[in-house]
Amino acid sequence: MKSISHCILLSLFFFTACQKQKKSDLNHFPTTPDTLLVKMTKEKGDGLFQIGATTPTFKSVTSEFPYSIIYPKRIENAERFLFMPNFREKKHYYVDIIKGTQDGNAVFIVDENNNNDLTDDSIRPIEAMDWNSDKSLVKCNFSVSEGIQTIQDFSWLKIGTSNNSLLVGRSDHLIGTFNINKKTYKITAADPFNSSFSYDINPQLAVITDKNTIANRDIVSLGEFIKLGNTYYKFHSISDTGSQITLIKEDNFQTKIGTQVGMLAPEFTAITTEKDTIKSVNLNNRLTIIANSCGCGGDKASTQAYYDMRDAYTNINILHVDSKIKKATNGLHIDVDNDFNKAFYNTYRKQYCLRICYVIGKDNRILDTFLITNWKASLTNIVKE
Repeated sequence: MKSISHCILLSLFFFTACQKQKKSDLNHFPTTPDTLLVKMTKEKGDGLFQIGATTPTFKSVTSEFPYSIIYPKRIENAERFLFMPNFREKKHYYVDIIKGTQDGNAVFIVDENNNNDLTDDSIRPIEAMDWNSDKSLVKCNFSVSEGIQTIQDFSWLKIGTSNNSLLVGRSDHLIGTFNINKKTYKITAADPFNSSFSYDINPQLAVITDKNTIANRDIVSLGEFIKLGNTYYKFHSISDTGSQITLIKEDNFQTKIGTQVGMLAPEFTAITTEKDTIKSVNLNNRLTIIANSCGCGGDKASTQAYYDMRDAYTNINILHVDSKIKKATNGLHIDVDNDFNKAFYNTYRKQYCLRICYVIGKDNRILDTFLITNWKASLTNIVKE
């Protein structure tokens, strides 16, 4: 009997030791592997990213909803909004938010503990959105699917007014620290899609080792590449909850064609607003900038930035790209609403509203990318008059 007990104790000891060893080996890679599985931790706030917020649609609490909740008393003119953690799930889960007035003051409540009872949650004043602070963020728990299981997860919401509208959005980011050959690397990730908590819409990744800020050129999207030491890794995938990122080694980055910094720039043919045909093969005699602006929604700054950049640098090719360009005085303007420019749009814009510039060198490689309104600081060390 003693020997059996002794064996059980030894088994438990070795099992515990293995578990501890497994845990300590997480994010530690003794060699340069072909695949990195990096465990990530969720952090409060946007971090080094710009996630933003959106205008939700609140409905009267007397409207029809998929389930009932317990409302707090003394909240007048109450309206309810269901924030969906992952709208791609077959079975939907929600975080309940209500707004209304209490003693004449505008307030809101979030179901922070995910129990369908808002009487035990904080009543918070509706105030102007503070984009530069994490102090007013609301931590909330929610249910979400992970494979065939339903798990409990958490995140933070930013809620506040801006331009006379009440905005709601996620505010979290991920951090992962790992070692390769005893060298430490740190990466951060976020999904700027602010109307859910999942990481499968438009995840972005950046290496932040020895950095407290990230520039546009540092940020890569799914399918693009980061450089760790002298090795490139493809941002292959991320779990819906953001708990794990998969990076796959790439040995042929220098031959890749794409819009990421260091890649060969894709060739293009486009038609200007003056009906002239532009071919990229004819532009290699000079530095070329593809300058995306977005004149929709009353934005004048990005369009003006193009004109200012064009006037400041006369020795380079600067292509202005936008939709529904109404006024095109001097310069090269490409309207992406022109059907002929569809292929150009799919390569150098990819979305209706974009404010990113691509710098293409004489060797036809992408030298840099930057926000168009940051052109002065970005071009100082690139363009030599």
